[in-house]
Amino acid sequence: MEPNARKSSLIHPLILLFLALLPLAASATQPRLAGVALYHRYIDPLLGVKDFRTHYFEDGAADATVLFPQGDKDHPYPLPVDPVITLVRLREKSIPLLIDCLSDGRMTNVRFDGGLTQLANVPVGYVCLEIGRAHV
Repeated sequence: MEPNARKSSLIHPLILLFLALLPLAASATQPRLAGVALYHRYIDPLLGVKDFRTHYFEDGAADATVLFPQGDKDHPYPLPVDPVITLVRLREKSIPLLIDCLSDGRMTNVRFDGGLTQLANVPVGYVCLEIGRAHV
């Protein structure tokens, strides 16, 4: 193998590695509106919820919501899960947390039932977007 070919074969994986790590570096340098401790205290619990009692659908018009979970005949209007209630009770103080959360791609247990796409879990950023829209 020629020296230039060897250099070229090493550069391509390095470029791919750089491109893969670039979003992590960008998010690490982006200033947060809320403190890290507050973020972990209020956003991280959303990741531990086993059942939000709701799921999203492909057509946005009939989407369910984590704020008004699905009930049953005995409990037609159940309360949201505790981490959602805690964020809502923060009122305007939750807005910086919810904005910081928008780019958080960690997966929750909320399901997206796509008719044209595969079933998938929803990132916590999407859940925060939904909670934040309710503040407006």
